[in-house]
Amino acid sequence: MLALIGENFAAGRLAALLPEAELEGVTPVSTRRASAAETVRLALAIAAATASAAAATVLLPSTGLPTAVHPTVVFGSAVVTAMLVAGRARFARIAEYLPGK
Repeated sequence: MLALIGENFAAGRLAALLPEAELEGVTPVSTRRASAAETVRLALAIAAATASAAAATVLLPSTGLPTAVHPTVVFGSAVVTAMLVAGRARFARIAEYLPGK
């Protein structure tokens, strides 16, 4: 099958890399659905990071840590939460929009 795809590509038949018989019963991937799912994952990661930062802000004064480290801990908890919810690869794409890049 790979050879057939290569031959069709080399011949310039890009719209028909596979014969129609091979594509019977196959449903194409919906880019709209994939895009919507990616948007929901991104929103969940942002919401989880925000909730984590808010919880850390509320809980940190009772820990006895110096106030100088509070911003670092809040930011760190938001980053770790976003990575856990979104996944490392997706978080790397999100991190491109953070300031300082």
